[in-house]
Amino acid sequence: MRVTFLDDVEFDGLPGVNMESKVGVAYPEIGEAYARRTGLSVLDVFTAMHEMEHLKGDSLDEHYDAE
Repeated sequence: MRVTFLDDVEFDGLPGVNMESKVGVAYPEIGEAYARRTGLSVLDVFTAMHEMEHLKGDSLDEHYDAE
């Protein structure tokens, strides 16, 4: 399980729908998640923790994109 922080260009290039409007995305099938580096440490840490929950299989609610 791994979370990687990416800059805007790298993050927007990830596979998925409307990536430019997201701050994080998880791909549980490969055990990887990505967070947009915002420069706001509280938001970055929250996003990383949230995406780790998705990787663990917790809280896979309506905003999960299975692509």
